[in-house]
Amino acid sequence: MKPVVIAPSIAALVLALATGHARAQGMHQPSRWSEGQCFQQKYDPPAWHTQPGVTPELRLWAAPALGHLSGEGIGYAGGTLALGFESLFSVHPTLNQLFYGSAFGAELRVHAFRSIEGAPPSSLVAAGLAFTGSVVGDGDTPFERLVRLPSIFALLVPEVGVAFRQPQPTSFYLRWSAPIALLVQKNVAVELVPGLSLLSTTPTARVEELWQVGLAVSWRHLGELPIVCLM
Repeated sequence: MKPVVIAPSIAALVLALATGHARAQGMHQPSRWSEGQCFQQKYDPPAWHTQPGVTPELRLWAAPALGHLSGEGIGYAGGTLALGFESLFSVHPTLNQLFYGSAFGAELRVHAFRSIEGAPPSSLVAAGLAFTGSVVGDGDTPFERLVRLPSIFALLVPEVGVAFRQPQPTSFYLRWSAPIALLVQKNVAVELVPGLSLLSTTPTARVEELWQVGLAVSWRHLGELPIVCLM
């Protein structure tokens, strides 16, 4: 009678059982969407300074707004849409950061308004380029993480563009604004945007003041948007 080889057979059986168990474990791992739940992820509180340094990031904001043209006493209602890029830098000392800012960018802005009071009925569509500079704190206090203020330099440098008006003549304009932003989610902020535009008509070179205030919702690109799970 030939001898029966038992040891290799037992080893093969143990290996097969172990492999099957491993596959079963993998099949029973909880899916991200299984049973309406997600994997628990580490929560990182939103902060302006989480933006990658130096790398230009896309930024978009829109604001319904009200305006008043002081020269003709015309009230306007409308809004602003802006698209641009922004980069975050490390600026020291603190005095330099307050003056120049630490987040710098450039935006293309479009403003559209229609008169709601005063005469004659009037409309205004303007487009311009703007430099942006904001003070971004790097601390962990709620104010430093969530609130962003314009730098002094950004307050001094105006947006420059052309305003097409009816029935008034086309105007060149300079616009200063002071956006104050509150971060509500790592990609989304709410901003109060007061502004002043000086409209210079040609050929008379008459200057008119357009005061504006808007409430904006802004979005910045910081990689993938977070996944929202329905529990």
